[in-house]
Amino acid sequence: MDDAELAAVMAATVPDLPDIDGDGVPNGSDNCPNLVNPDQVDTDGNGTGDACDGKTIDGRFQSANLSGTVGGDTIIGRTHNRTIRAGQGDDLVVTGTGRQDLYGEAGADVFEFPDLASRGDYLMDFSVGVDRVKLTKLLASVHYTGSNPIGDGYVGFRAASGGCYLTFDLDGRAGRAGAVILTYVPGLTCASLNNPANFIY
Repeated sequence: MDDAELAAVMAATVPDLPDIDGDGVPNGSDNCPNLVNPDQVDTDGNGTGDACDGKTIDGRFQSANLSGTVGGDTIIGRTHNRTIRAGQGDDLVVTGTGRQDLYGEAGADVFEFPDLASRGDYLMDFSVGVDRVKLTKLLASVHYTGSNPIGDGYVGFRAASGGCYLTFDLDGRAGRAGAVILTYVPGLTCASLNNPANFIY
C-alpha cells in the first residue's frame, strides 16, 4: 500500500473529532473550546487559552451596563452602572454605589459588598449552594472579629414580597443601631438564603 492509499484508508476510517468553535482544534485538545482560538495561546500557562481567561472590567470605563466574558472575570461596578451581567465563568462582581441589577448567570459567582454605600442592589439570579455573597471588607470596616456574623446579628434576613432582603447591622445584636437593607434577592426565601455556605466572611 502506498502513501496515497494509506491516506485514503485513514480518512475513511478515522472520524472527525468534534470542534464546537470551528477553529480547527478538536474539543478534547482545545484550551478554549467555546471560542475561536486556533493559535491556542496560553500566556499564563494555566491550561486555559487567553481567549477564555477572565478579565478585569472596571465600570468606570464602561457604559451604563456591564457584561462579563466566558472567563472568570472581576467586574467592578460604579455609580452609573445599572445592570451587571457576569457572563460565563466563576466571576467576582464588586458592587458599586447606588442600585444595580446583578446577574451572575453561569458559573459559581461571588458578589462582594465592600461597604454600605454599595447597598440597595437587586441580586437577580443568586444560585443557593453555588453563588456566594462576600462581606469580608464590610465586616472589617465595623471591626467585627467573630466567626458567626449571622448568629451575632450583623447579617440578617427579612422576608419580602417575592423574595428576601439581606440586611446588615453595624453593631450586631449587642448594639443599638438598626439593620439596613443591603440587597434584595428575588425568587428566594430567607430560609434558603440563611446559610453560612452562601457567604464569605
